[in-house]
Amino acid sequence: MPSVTIDERNVCGLKDETILALARRIRVDIPALCAEERLEPSESCGICVVEVEEIRVVKSCSTTIKDGMVI
Repeated sequence: MPSVTIDERNVCGLKDETILALARRIRVDIPALCAEERLEPSESCGICVVEVEEIRVVKSCSTTIKDGMVI
């Protein structure tokens, strides 16, 4: 289980979990128009972008969490 920091909270994520899925699970609000939970992410709206330390701005709906990631 990857350990990540999101909004200054240390949490354990699930294998292959996206940033958006983790945020929703721990009740951190990331706006997203194209990420309907029952469908594959379309990555088209770009509203769900978040900053990941030492990487860049990424789309949270399609970026899988990695151990040590700071969001």
